[in-house]
Amino acid sequence: MVAKITTGKSLRGLIIYNEKKVKLGEAKVLMAKGFPKGMESSSTDFKLIRFKKLLDLNRRTKTNAVHISLNFSLKDKIDDKLLAFIANEYMERIGFGAQPWMVYRHFDAGHPHIHIVSVNINEEGKRIETHNLGKNQSEKARKELEIELGLIKAEDQKKDYLLRAPLEKAEYGVAETKSLISSIVTEVYRTYSFRSFAAYNAALSQFRIEAVKAGKTDESGNQHGLLYFILDSEGKRCSVPVKASSIHSRPTLSKIQKKADQERKAKPDKGLINRLEAVRRRVSENNGDLEAFILELKKNAIGLKTAFNGEGRLYGTTYIDNIHRKVYKGSDLGKEYTAEGLSQLFLNGHDKEGDEWTDQNRLDHSEKQTYTQSKGTLSKPETESLGPDLEQIAYMVSWKIPEGNFATPDPFRRKRRRKKKGQL
Repeated sequence: MVAKITTGKSLRGLIIYNEKKVKLGEAKVLMAKGFPKGMESSSTDFKLIRFKKLLDLNRRTKTNAVHISLNFSLKDKIDDKLLAFIANEYMERIGFGAQPWMVYRHFDAGHPHIHIVSVNINEEGKRIETHNLGKNQSEKARKELEIELGLIKAEDQKKDYLLRAPLEKAEYGVAETKSLISSIVTEVYRTYSFRSFAAYNAALSQFRIEAVKAGKTDESGNQHGLLYFILDSEGKRCSVPVKASSIHSRPTLSKIQKKADQERKAKPDKGLINRLEAVRRRVSENNGDLEAFILELKKNAIGLKTAFNGEGRLYGTTYIDNIHRKVYKGSDLGKEYTAEGLSQLFLNGHDKEGDEWTDQNRLDHSEKQTYTQSKGTLSKPETESLGPDLEQIAYMVSWKIPEGNFATPDPFRRKRRRKKKGQL
């Protein structure tokens, strides 16, 4: 069992996020503690009122929303009844037994997992300490439940990429912006191999994060600063920027470029090329088009990021291997996988409306299936898109489970001031 805890200031955002999943059929309300019976079908506002009663008792505490995800192995024999039992036991053992909370079971990943929403203000108006909650109480509760219920241990899940700690697409307002960006950026930087800044951004874009060069230009016209943004479903920046230097792992432009330089020395993964070739042949033999190729890649945990010019012509391809965490340009893998190679195989062989597909149909998949830069932010007159429905791939990424503390530290926690000389 893998536990992940985040804290934030937007309880409404957490509820809306999970309720939206329920409406889409991607989740259901599994249980609730401290709520009237039959509240599963009640409105979002009704559910918020129960939590708000506690938040009104302590308006000084701004970071008051708690979001927990518990993730289980495919090998765990688990049903709704057991999930509800685990949720109740876990919340009791981390000190939230007396709090109201809601449990949602999500079905948008390849493994069983639940999301728990609560607040850290108790009935007396006092704040429940969440600092090191993941490292201390959560770790203890996790290990106890794994032993008592015979669950696959988190340490053993590291061996299977499908069972590692999932990292979802960034959802603005669900958690602190800096915490959300930091957790995603740190994992992508740490676990992915990439050969360029663009390839690094391709991996980030799966999770609706964008890295943007910023700062003053040097004599060569290069910028050395780096900012990170959360993107909305249309690929538009919707958050305040977070400086790379302010993130604990410091994924700065210089470090990214250094890692990319080292990766360029290594040969492309033959396993990926073999998987690509098998998919290409299968789709080609069935007279499939580019869309079919992208969909088939997705089934093999490979993301394809395509770049089109203003005329709707394909001119760039980037492949994201979400099993081995490697990112390559099409030209790194062979001419068959370049923009020209794919165009000849999947686009030129179709009728005269083929270009219309690359331009219009590509946009028809906007929310679920594409990643499009917002107008006014492009440095070139082109749009970019990810392959169809990469949301599932996001859950299949081979994340390494962070050691120790799964709780996200509060980035707004005030630092102690150093005393000046002569000051008592």
